[in-house]
Amino acid sequence: MSTSKEKKQGWTTASEVEFIEGMAQRREAITLLSGYLEGMKMRVDFGHIDPNIALRVARERLAAHLHRRAA
Repeated sequence: MSTSKEKKQGWTTASEVEFIEGMAQRREAITLLSGYLEGMKMRVDFGHIDPNIALRVARERLAAHLHRRAA
């Protein structure tokens, strides 16, 4: 849950990971995570987000879904 301090500072790495985890729980997770990763290529301002962590989490969740689908 976001604190008032986070709201003043903007989106954080923790909130971005929470957002990614939410996408990973959806039925259309592969489409959502793929779109997220494509969008990250164009993103220039990450604010308080560590893009390396966000990308790693998104890639891991996508890989897990693709692995399950291939099994």
